[in-house]
Amino acid sequence: MKTEIVNHQNEVKIDLKKTKKIVEILLSQLNFFEGNILDISFVDENTIKNLNEKFRKIKEPTDILSFSYINSSKINTSNNKQPLLIGELIICPRIAYKNAKKLKHSFEKEIAILIAHGLLHLLGYDDSSTEKAKIMEEKQLELIKKLSF
Repeated sequence: MKTEIVNHQNEVKIDLKKTKKIVEILLSQLNFFEGNILDISFVDENTIKNLNEKFRKIKEPTDILSFSYINSSKINTSNNKQPLLIGELIICPRIAYKNAKKLKHSFEKEIAILIAHGLLHLLGYDDSSTEKAKIMEEKQLELIKKLSF
């Protein structure tokens, strides 16, 4: 899978090479559509707040937003051999940094957790109920254990 990672913020320093390696390790553990594209964008708090309000009707910033195009009209699955955009993860590093500090682990680990969480959403995992959230969290922990933090 081709991953495009873009940093649109300057509030928190992002190591894009390390992030790409984290994504590669996580993707190797998941059953994603090979040959397609995943976009990851790092944005500032104001941008993610605006997106959260627009798409989730929540008027506050969040750490990550996931947009899946896997079961969407945006994916053309007809005999098209062109790579398809299967989803987007939009992450706010400033909130990730605050979360990491609060949870007493590294910023890099928090970014990995958010990416794992977002990838699981793209695959259809849901955390809208306590039961579903527990299943998703167990899978997320399983993925993170494969990384050396």
